[in-house]
Amino acid sequence: MARMVAIVSLSCGTVLEWAIGPCEGKQTGETQLLWQLAQKLSRGDVVIADRCYSGYFMIAWLMQQGVDVVMRQHARRHTDFRRGVRLGARDHRVSWVRPQRPVWMEEAT
Repeated sequence: MARMVAIVSLSCGTVLEWAIGPCEGKQTGETQLLWQLAQKLSRGDVVIADRCYSGYFMIAWLMQQGVDVVMRQHARRHTDFRRGVRLGARDHRVSWVRPQRPVWMEEAT
């Protein structure tokens, strides 16, 4: 058994890049695999991903690289929809407060 994450072209369905890792153990989750693949993304790319990837640091890093991000908000994150900008039904733009840097992330990043 293994975990696998892929970058798939929405125009033709081709798997462009993929990462595979063990299904158990530290630093083996799908988010870790996406961090490996994120290096292959280019400015102007659009990432459409599951809400499991919607962590602050992943989104901030992708945006810093010029990659647009579309995903649902993680179930644990609560948003006051009276603030921010309403874009449509169940579609809202808000600002997040940056959490403390995780231990695994380099200070320069």
